[in-house]
Amino acid sequence: MPTSEETKPHLIILSDLWGIEEAHWLRHYEDALQNHFQLSILDTPKLAGVETHGKNQQAIHEQFLEGGIDRAVHRLGKMDKTDIIMGMSIGGLIAWKSILQGMSVQQLIAVSATRLRYEMVKPTTNITLFYGEKDDYRPNGAWIDEMGIETTIIANADHQLYKDSIFISHISQLLTNGVQ
Repeated sequence: MPTSEETKPHLIILSDLWGIEEAHWLRHYEDALQNHFQLSILDTPKLAGVETHGKNQQAIHEQFLEGGIDRAVHRLGKMDKTDIIMGMSIGGLIAWKSILQGMSVQQLIAVSATRLRYEMVKPTTNITLFYGEKDDYRPNGAWIDEMGIETTIIANADHQLYKDSIFISHISQLLTNGVQ
């Protein structure tokens, strides 16, 4: 007989490029979602084999572009099937690419995944995107229309909207009500 934990949908959250060590905002997601999901929060730099200690954003970003994304996609793709995967910033790109490589996921939610604007192939799963209105690097309307993906632009928000407590409450509510 399955336990109540086994009957909960599995949700993987992928951190941004800074990882989880100093990401106190991830605790808010955990608090809001742990009773509703089998929750796994993954440290994206560790998954990618990227060193963050003492590095600036540009140096971390370069490590992702120089093989880290591919390593993370490969490692994530080896994981078991999951119901929902939610990636923050570069975590959204890694989730997207992992699904394209064959990872079985029912729902992808990408928040501030600006590098998706370079993607030309869309995974065959349910996809929802969130971007801040003030995020200069979000995909443009033509890309969104061409891909045909449900995309929500959050007014007056910037790239780091996924750290905002109001947004966390909003997305957590959507998740617990069954995002599709």
